Amino acid sequence: MNTLLKKTKKGVVALTSLLCLGVSQTICAQTNLAGGSIAKWEDNKSCAVALTFDDWTSGHPAIVVPALKSRGINATFNVVTSMVYDWSSLKSAVADGNELGNHTSTHNSMSISSCQTEVIDAKNLIEMNTGASVTTLAYPYGTYDDNVINFLKSNRFVGARGVYGISNFTYRFAGSDDDYYKLCTVGMDNSVSLEMFKSYIEKTIAGGGMIDYLYHSIYSESVPDASYAQIHQTNFEAQLDALVSYKDKVWITTFSNLIKYHREANSAVLQEIQPQQDGSWIINLVDGLSDNDLYNYPLSVSVYVADSEITSVTQNGKSLAFSISNDSILFKAVPDAGYITIKGVFSGAQEGGQGEDPQVSDKLIGKTAMEITSLIRVGWNLGNSLDANGSSGLSAETSWVGCSKFDSKSCSKNKVV
Repeated sequence: MNTLLKKTKKGVVALTSLLCLGVSQTICAQTNLAGGSIAKWEDNKSCAVALTFDDWTSGHPAIVVPALKSRGINATFNVVTSMVYDWSSLKSAVADGNELGNHTSTHNSMSISSCQTEVIDAKNLIEMNTGASVTTLAYPYGTYDDNVINFLKSNRFVGARGVYGISNFTYRFAGSDDDYYKLCTVGMDNSVSLEMFKSYIEKTIAGGGMIDYLYHSIYSESVPDASYAQIHQTNFEAQLDALVSYKDKVWITTFSNLIKYHREANSAVLQEIQPQQDGSWIINLVDGLSDNDLYNYPLSVSVYVADSEITSVTQNGKSLAFSISNDSILFKAVPDAGYITIKGVFSGAQEGGQGEDPQVSDKLIGKTAMEITSLIRVGWNLGNSLDANGSSGLSAETSWVGCSKFDSKSCSKNKVV
């Protein structure tokens, strides 16, 4: 997380937070809200982990689903519809919070000519029999091409996973839209030791990115499952226990939720709509994604409130749970789902936006999330001062300086140049 100080034309210092894709990436999300930030991962975890299980074999309902439930975690089961003989067990897995992904109708190699029957027919059958929303796909044998990717995009899939080994553990694992449909994995079988399993988690924590573990057959003496890449129940549950031990740093989630969060956070913008006054503060959370019905996962938001006494947070009239930590209010909100209203007694509340640069605020709020992200990126890459004649609309008098902490108190000690 990078933070910057902005010196307005009135000489008032305001905090602008920038959510970055990683050490080498400049900007992926921006906010003109003083003291606001969007966490890279849910609950500000260091990284994200998805467990994916292909084919829905006998060990999945008998061993995997109960093991996940007992540990309070969820996973993604990629279903080959021609191999399903009992839809009720899949419905139970969905009821527990697990995702059902698409693994095609017959598990044949992908081509554009077969996408309608292999992908869409499978998606419709899964959704009809379980009530689940199918938004991700696992390529059979890891085969795909650009035509298949474009087909998935046009049919509202958020991403897809192959079978190739993962090597990029950074937050920049998807540098383009197509990359979300080329995601890599760690193939699991009995040759993967517990230490190897944990080493991948450690790499992902250090890199701040994501990792997907690909499982097939999970078996025991009482549950035979010999379809492919067998792992004994004892070893599998030891891996789950190891993963859960990292929960303070790792967000364990479904494949779809992981992709949605990353996409939304990387194009999201926090905006101030009404400054703190009369016990109310109105802000907005928007992103640059056009399909709001598909990209609707709540993002973890932090807003600096100093010594204020907050009584409620709502979005479009719906109450949001919140907590206070280090003088900031923490809550989760869905981008483009309506204004967020924070109510309470604010310390140093403003009237009519005093202390802001109206020129900067107005011009940023007038832009879409995608436009703001693009404009700020262009401006920053030009140097530490944004061009007065550039499309960003920011004054040449505006100058910036990095802050070491996301804390307006510590930032105010930095010299503005």
